[in-house]
Amino acid sequence: MKVWIELEVDDSPEKTAEAANRMMRRLGFDYDVFWWHEKEGSFCGNQSAAGNYHVLEDNGEWFNLEWLGRE
Repeated sequence: MKVWIELEVDDSPEKTAEAANRMMRRLGFDYDVFWWHEKEGSFCGNQSAAGNYHVLEDNGEWFNLEWLGRE
């Protein structure tokens, strides 16, 4: 089971990423998952605390509901 989270590119993508990260922390992440990459001109995502990231070609990412819903 998965859920798709997509970020909208607007006038302030940095603030969009900050808001998304606040939500992701409430869902169990202890690090920033999303950020705006100015040079790439798109959002980036990270699903591990190791710091490896990837450019989100479509501004979204799939997340495992089993992990997000854990107790």
